[in-house]
Amino acid sequence: MTGPAPSKLERLVHLAKETSSETRRDLLRQMTDVFMESPEDHTEAETEHFDTILTQVAADVEVALRTELAERLADVDAAPKGLINQLARDDFSVAEPVLSRSSVLSDDDLVDIVRERGMEHMNAIATRPTVSPAVSDEIVERGDMGVLRSLAGNDGARFSQHGAVRIADRSVGDEQLQNALVSRADLPTEVVEKVYTQISETVRREVAASSDSLTPGMIDRLIAQSKEAIVKSAKADPLADAGAQRAIQNHIAARTLNEPVMVTYLERRMLPEFLLAFAHLVGVDKETAQRILRDRSCEAAAVACRAAQFETTTFNAIMDLLGGASNRDVRQARKMLSLYDQITVETAQRVMRFWKVRKQSADPAPAKPAVRLRKTAVA
Repeated sequence: MTGPAPSKLERLVHLAKETSSETRRDLLRQMTDVFMESPEDHTEAETEHFDTILTQVAADVEVALRTELAERLADVDAAPKGLINQLARDDFSVAEPVLSRSSVLSDDDLVDIVRERGMEHMNAIATRPTVSPAVSDEIVERGDMGVLRSLAGNDGARFSQHGAVRIADRSVGDEQLQNALVSRADLPTEVVEKVYTQISETVRREVAASSDSLTPGMIDRLIAQSKEAIVKSAKADPLADAGAQRAIQNHIAARTLNEPVMVTYLERRMLPEFLLAFAHLVGVDKETAQRILRDRSCEAAAVACRAAQFETTTFNAIMDLLGGASNRDVRQARKMLSLYDQITVETAQRVMRFWKVRKQSADPAPAKPAVRLRKTAVA
């Protein structure tokens, strides 16, 4: 009487005793195929067998085959842990798929790899869907600027208080890293404040250099004024009339809200509608839009309109409203039009991004509705 036929896994275990290169390559592929048929259904003992044999065999095959193996296992939650750890410490072409995607790697595993391997391995870890504070802290201490930019630009990365302060300190002189940090909404207010202060000088120099008519002081006042207004938590968040809300929502739904519509509201002194249209087109909330429009120098409006790429005539009409056409200083108007023509869209959008982030950092919770918008003035 013959016994039961050996299982496929048992046959592969027997095949593992063979030592030729060709046999090892064939074994690796066959064993991976068997494992991948139902990776979640293997018993703990079977998984251990797979782990032991695959780890041994993978060490003896060429890089291309190890890379193929890593790619196949990178998204498998039940992949053998020992094998995944071995692949994660391999040459970068092998390690990259599992470092950037495998859920099998624990925080302790990742911290060890950050300490043991180089910048390429570290950069792959920095791009994972989620990076815990423990791992990001280690990366912040050891990574170069390229790695830190990847980490700061990853929305799934989280920072401890210490890590956030440390990466802010390391961002000095690196505008790309500073921009990534300022664009995050999850950093402590004091950290964003530190980076914001550092990068404001960069923005000041860039804008001032764009035209001889622009002075550093003008840009400094613009940034300082916005910063002060945003850091102070506004106590009021006026609501426009229900009719204005409906009108703007209808335009948005029909995709007909544009500069001409907004200017028409302005010309007709339909100020609640204008305010809501302005806020939507420049990409801010009503409260921030009011702060921009309250700036009687029109510098804030110049930046917001330029970031939204409004026509010069649109900006000029808004200046008329804010300053009063009959009382406008011609020289000041020309100065502001020069600012509007000279500031680049990229620079204006960067300043707008700063304002939005500062508001998010300054407001712990949504402001409660308060005073209604008056019909006689924008603010």
